[in-house]
Amino acid sequence: MLTFATVLLLSRLLIFTSSHLTVRLALVNAELARLNLQYISDSIVDLVRLRKWHSSDVEWYSRLIADPDVMRLIGDGKPRTADAAALEIERFQHEQKTLGHSRWVGYVLETGEPIGFIGFSERRGEIDWGGRAFRKFWGTRYMVCSAILALDHGLTCCNVPQAVAVIDKTNHSTLGLNAKLGFRECGEGLYFNRRHNRQSINRGVYITQTRQSNMALLKRLSRVGRSLTVPPHARAEFEARC
Repeated sequence: MLTFATVLLLSRLLIFTSSHLTVRLALVNAELARLNLQYISDSIVDLVRLRKWHSSDVEWYSRLIADPDVMRLIGDGKPRTADAAALEIERFQHEQKTLGHSRWVGYVLETGEPIGFIGFSERRGEIDWGGRAFRKFWGTRYMVCSAILALDHGLTCCNVPQAVAVIDKTNHSTLGLNAKLGFRECGEGLYFNRRHNRQSINRGVYITQTRQSNMALLKRLSRVGRSLTVPPHARAEFEARC
């Protein structure tokens, strides 16, 4: 039988432990608030995370959009400056505050290394879907998982009704990935004197026809080993689904 002194000691220990954990949690939350970071990833993903932008992201984002290979099929096809990077980040932050959605930063959970961005943006009176990534992540499960996660978050949590992707006709990898995510062809257009395909996805169709398989694929890809590229059996499964 526990003595009164023992019960009192255990009670004090429990109160101290609870208070200590509360303080630590408060410190963590305060730090996140200071950085203005909001993590939107689901716990089912142990490979990548998405978050909002912060002004300190200018450094790595400047390097990303200064890469000619990254920018070759985007807009006028020219690399952009650090000033342009800062302006884009400001626009993304404004959209996140006013619309609740925008391009999100994708990063490797294990290391914190930025992958690039993925998500939505208001353009030409439409909600545009797009992304950019460092070359080392092209064709990898890191980019695929980020895309699935961002698309699902926008269409289900942010209530994006429909998104349109405008992709250079020669960018076969992105066109193929979007198709596998549930986008469907909806026409063509001429932008910057280059032919582009238009693809769209509807929230209702996504939820009823595509979401379940996308989420299942997300779980499998995000938990397969630690290699950078998509394992052959997972890649074959991904390609066979559509």
